[in-house]
Amino acid sequence: MLAAFPAPAAGGNGETKLEVIEACPLYRQNPPPDYPPLARKRGLEGTVELDVLVSPDGSADTVRLALTSGHDLLDRAALSAVEKWLFQPGKKGEETAAMWVRVPVRFALHK
Repeated sequence: MLAAFPAPAAGGNGETKLEVIEACPLYRQNPPPDYPPLARKRGLEGTVELDVLVSPDGSADTVRLALTSGHDLLDRAALSAVEKWLFQPGKKGEETAAMWVRVPVRFALHK
């Protein structure tokens, strides 16, 4: 998920706007969360949404539950996995910067 603003330019009040590139998960480099065996046995499915503060080095500095799946087992599995994930850090202008990003984690049983 990328968001870009115009390249640095003088605004009406003399301020410059920096290009901002949002942080994003490196999905191909991160292992998916383990499906909790008890959740699988019970047939639990759902999507967890997490807010992650991505540090300038691309690690998850803070991970918090934004939207529950409705199942504590799935929520905890998502939190545990995403805490260890790597991210493409966000940028403000030429500098990497700490930035919040919303990460959905879907748990679905394939029948």
